[in-house]
Amino acid sequence: MVGIRPLLLVVAAGALVSCNSQPPVGTVKVSMTLGEATAVLDTAGARDISGTVSIVSGKTDPDTVVRDVWYLLPDGTCLHLVAEGRLGQDTPNLVIKFLTLGKVGQGYGSKMEWVEQEKINPKFVNLADHRS
Repeated sequence: MVGIRPLLLVVAAGALVSCNSQPPVGTVKVSMTLGEATAVLDTAGARDISGTVSIVSGKTDPDTVVRDVWYLLPDGTCLHLVAEGRLGQDTPNLVIKFLTLGKVGQGYGSKMEWVEQEKINPKFVNLADHRS
């Protein structure tokens, strides 16, 4: 007897998506390295604004290094990546543990504006959805 494997399809934001599929190319996702994410973001035309942001994540383990990286996507949406790894590990090899995506088109603004802004914590962000 041949086994039947159901394929669950979900309609989200007008697109037909298979739940068994991987995120599309041009996607930043939790579990990728910071180096991989940076390459994807640079290719998409996102701008690193980490030097202008004054919010950093806390560190809970003394043997862990945490890096906060902030990007302004081409459509003006702010993306915050939290990457971590072992102390002494090269920054590009740190692994993304958390993504925070701000409200579309609102950027970072100021610390207070970011704190008050509606945000989501997706497992991945398809940068094709954030073109200018």
